Amino acid sequence: MPDYDDNYVSGCHGTVAEQLDEAYYDDRSDADDDMEKGRIKFPKNKLYGRDKELGVLRQLYGAMATNNSDERADDGAAREGTRISFAGSSPSNIDSRVVFLSGYSGVGKSALVAEFINQIQQEYNNSAANDGSSPVLHFSGKYTQQSSGAAPFSAVSEVFGNIVSSLVNGQQRSEEEKKYTRSLCTKIWKKIQSSGVIGPDTDGNEVLIEIFPLLRPLLDGSFANNKKLQRMESMSNVEDREKKGEPTMNAVKESTSELLTLIASSLQRPLILFLDDLQWADGPSMELLLFLLANDTQLKNLMFICAYRSNEVGVDHPFANIMTKVTESRGQLVAKVDLFSLSQEAISLFIADSIGMEEVDSVAELVEVIYPKTMGNIFCVMQALEELVRKNALYYDIMCFEWRWTVDKVELANQVSADVVETIKDKIKGLSTDIQRLLSVMAFIPQSVDVPVLKELLMNDEDNSLDENKIASLLKEASEDGMLMWSTESRNYVFSHDRIREASREYVVEEDRDKMLRHMADVLQRLGKGSKMEWCLYTAVDLLNSLPPDKVDVADLIKLNLRVSKIARSRGSPEKENMLLRESLERLQPFKWNNYDQSLEVYNAVIASECNLGNGDSMSTAIDEVLDHAKSLQDKFSAYFAMVQHLRISKEYRTAAHEGVKVLNMYSYNIPLQPTKIDLIREKMKLRLAFKSRSYASLLKLPIIEDPIFELFNQVCWDALFSGQPRLLMVVAWTAIRRAIEKGVERHLPHMLVALGTLLGKKGNIKAANEIGNVALTVSENFRDNKADYSSTRFANYAGIIFYLQSFRSGVDILHQCYKDLRFVGRFEPALGSQLNYIYAYFAAGYQMGTIFESKLLVVDEFCKSIDKSGFAASFQIHRQFAMNLRQRSDHPTLLSGPAFQI
Repeated sequence: MPDYDDNYVSGCHGTVAEQLDEAYYDDRSDADDDMEKGRIKFPKNKLYGRDKELGVLRQLYGAMATNNSDERADDGAAREGTRISFAGSSPSNIDSRVVFLSGYSGVGKSALVAEFINQIQQEYNNSAANDGSSPVLHFSGKYTQQSSGAAPFSAVSEVFGNIVSSLVNGQQRSEEEKKYTRSLCTKIWKKIQSSGVIGPDTDGNEVLIEIFPLLRPLLDGSFANNKKLQRMESMSNVEDREKKGEPTMNAVKESTSELLTLIASSLQRPLILFLDDLQWADGPSMELLLFLLANDTQLKNLMFICAYRSNEVGVDHPFANIMTKVTESRGQLVAKVDLFSLSQEAISLFIADSIGMEEVDSVAELVEVIYPKTMGNIFCVMQALEELVRKNALYYDIMCFEWRWTVDKVELANQVSADVVETIKDKIKGLSTDIQRLLSVMAFIPQSVDVPVLKELLMNDEDNSLDENKIASLLKEASEDGMLMWSTESRNYVFSHDRIREASREYVVEEDRDKMLRHMADVLQRLGKGSKMEWCLYTAVDLLNSLPPDKVDVADLIKLNLRVSKIARSRGSPEKENMLLRESLERLQPFKWNNYDQSLEVYNAVIASECNLGNGDSMSTAIDEVLDHAKSLQDKFSAYFAMVQHLRISKEYRTAAHEGVKVLNMYSYNIPLQPTKIDLIREKMKLRLAFKSRSYASLLKLPIIEDPIFELFNQVCWDALFSGQPRLLMVVAWTAIRRAIEKGVERHLPHMLVALGTLLGKKGNIKAANEIGNVALTVSENFRDNKADYSSTRFANYAGIIFYLQSFRSGVDILHQCYKDLRFVGRFEPALGSQLNYIYAYFAAGYQMGTIFESKLLVVDEFCKSIDKSGFAASFQIHRQFAMNLRQRSDHPTLLSGPAFQI
């Protein structure tokens, strides 16, 4: 008998062996069982048909990595096999790059960026410059269609949160990476400590922590001391924000730019920031983004990739305006990459790889059905393939170990839907009830959430059976079904695509939806405590605002809108504040003034918000409503003040002064609109009697009070000064001083005193002007926490009074600091006025001209252009040219032509 082995069976061809691993016989499957084989495994880490676009990104990054300023990305494809050199000089010399990446939903924008980052990381890992400790750092943030339910700057917050998670919280794999990130954090912290913008105890530091609370461990150095972090966290909800003033948009811009500059300059490789779905970005994010992208003088060693849906950004869209301005400002440092649908050849290869076919021609019939339905959109192709599997038109033959289809092309076409959202909803229908609930809840939350939060949201009176382990299992199962994916940056599961989120929202029937949203809103309000969970309140109010009036307690909803609007204002987002206040106003209409106190609070908040945004018509409507229904002068004061303030903003100073006087006279002051000499004598005697032979220095001993009418006194005085009404100014100022002697000092009094001192100085009464100016400076020290008021008082004092009796050198540094402080808080015109006076003082002090002084003027000149202040820009150009002429000892120093005027 032949010497056959144990696996030989007579009469059979081949052998029978123990089937330990089925994948051994089918290397096209990584599945463990037949059920798993019935699920398509789409190719990972492979990009189809995007070589040209990848080349553009690689060229841009390559120009940065090699610090070759002459190497620019063009619209053509990169050379095949082009490698990136990681040698170069200081990161501080590398200009930042901007990429605008457009394409329809599902066309593969995120996949392109992921493959680009993967390629450059792999090239660096394999390069000679790799020392094993300095990776290519990249972070991303994504906006959602539910922007109304998201906190301001949501994607930017996500980016900063990912930076902290990666660098501070130690999400690194190897000891080398951990050592590198610890060293990098220390390096960044040292730079923050020495920063005059965001260093410890600066307003910029506080602004960043207020707006982006996840940055706290990086900004206060507590990444090395958890106890300090906990202590600082308890101090985060300070009550004195109103004293300091709300953070302005410019403060957010300057602080954010400084932080990114410090981080990027600490890296050996260019930092990559990817912002996705910018068509849904909120207004504050748009404004911040424009500042960052167009800022070619400060931000270095940084690559921005900004993705958006081209079909949702028309010529009138705010982001279209950003792209135009950034392109004009940055020129060749900006690239536009348009992603179109993939070719039929690329889709054929993708389908063949997805179902394990080695020959592309073997899937021709599938391609002929799917391609016309999906138009080469790879996300839609994936959904179409899964739909065919669910309908058993495409199936895995476990006998032959391959995918097959037996129906003809016409029948296949009938099985594929043209509406991808409906396709996904059909897929959801086949999932378990628990996963359906999970997806529905997650679909109404505009950001990623962790398991404990999901547990709270999923618990209700009918079902409390879902514990955290069960939810984690459901998340994993949903991920295996292609509905969710694990985000390595946020460390949470997120939707694989926005269309899946959209389908999950639509899947909930209306009756269940209203009940579910009310429950979610209740849970989120309970969870929304502390700065890190503030997003819960934004989402809660948005969910409730989406419900009809009969489904909510309207009075409670108005309170919530008011509460969240105040948070939005304190976080530097007046647009978000205004949106929530308008929602409050709309909810109030059916029963307005039935609840007097609530109605008055809503209308006064709307008036202030509309005035701040310059919406005159909406403000006037709200003012009329208050004046018609308010019961007392005190209740009407905010409406009157906003009316006067709007006139001043419109530069109608004379009218504003007169209308302000009319309001003051409602408090029984009897101030004449056109005072005579007799009126001046009378008011001066009243002031002397109030002082009781004391000097203006006696104001220093008065108590500090809060009295809103002083802001109106201050405004009327300056309006009178600007409109050439000196007598009116003196009468109003003396009246305000008498009120201060009677009641106490309020924060607007010092600035008003400066207006009076400036007028007296112009009239030649230098001694009195100087006395009042010195008192104003000393009193203002009580209010230095409010940088806007404090710096405005100092600037006006030095520009209009102090230099009469003090040297110009005494005020040079002060005026320059006032410029920086006023610019930081968004008071641009006073800031530029302060810098002009700095120049005058610098010249008058006889300082030697030099390149440092000229560079300061150049920076201000560029800033003027960035905010469309062409008149100021021309002034700074003139003074810079004059300084250059003096330094070069020109025979004609007043000849105003030369390099300063060259564009």
